[in-house]
Amino acid sequence: MKKLSAFAFVILFFFSSNSLAQTTINAGMQFPSGNTKDALNNGYGGSLSFGFSLPILPLSLAISAGYNTWKYNDNTLLSGNKFYVVPVMLGVRFFSPGVGLKTYVGGDVGAAYYDSNAPGSNSSTKFAFSPVLGLRFNLSPVGTLALDLNARYWVISQSGSTINWFGINGGVSFGL
Repeated sequence: MKKLSAFAFVILFFFSSNSLAQTTINAGMQFPSGNTKDALNNGYGGSLSFGFSLPILPLSLAISAGYNTWKYNDNTLLSGNKFYVVPVMLGVRFFSPGVGLKTYVGGDVGAAYYDSNAPGSNSSTKFAFSPVLGLRFNLSPVGTLALDLNARYWVISQSGSTINWFGINGGVSFGL
């Protein structure tokens, strides 16, 4: 019984009212890089993430899902078709101290489903990772509403090559 009580105390301590749960909605431009830019034009995408701040550390754990899409370049056989990626990720963010403006750095790992509307295309789900740098501008005194700006570099591993792109995103973050 003592072990159960101690475990419950630790759980309540880390997820007490002092911790802050945030929902962030972002959208932005996605720029293919590496070999990916030879096949795809610039695209767009969006994401929804849920972050849970730990009360002792400037650390937030996050789970996110998104949707990104591009049109194939005119110089490819797939011209006129679209390519899209749906990543589902787990990540961490380290926030700088501050009241009105906070910077953060972090990264996500997970799985990315990708496909194309081109005839005969094969969908696949592969390992993905994404480092992120961002800024949060608090719009409310207690930080429950904030403007979120970030830059991310995405990498999806596939046999023999990678799919990669750079994204610049903006959105809002609000407390639950």
